[in-house]
Amino acid sequence: NISGGINLLENEGGLNVYLPGNYKWIRLETIEGNFDKFVDNNKINMIYYSTSLNNSVQLKRDSTWFIFLRNPDTFGFNKLTKNDGGTIYIKKDMRTN
Repeated sequence: NISGGINLLENEGGLNVYLPGNYKWIRLETIEGNFDKFVDNNKINMIYYSTSLNNSVQLKRDSTWFIFLRNPDTFGFNKLTKNDGGTIYIKKDMRTN
């Protein structure tokens, strides 16, 4: 379990409605500037990777997005791959119970 506020970036359309109240959906269409600045400005601490996110117009030509995918550690994230093949990136400094 993760405690504290979670700012979740995802492009599926509101997965947070299925999650506890401490999750806030950060919409990709609000991006201004590069991916790394967007993450910092919105205090994003969890990213749900999907084909939809990767192929989005906002990230398709953003070099910092591709740097993040190759090395999330440099952005302070851990990459978790689930058994079903899904991928979630979680900020390293998040508290878990």
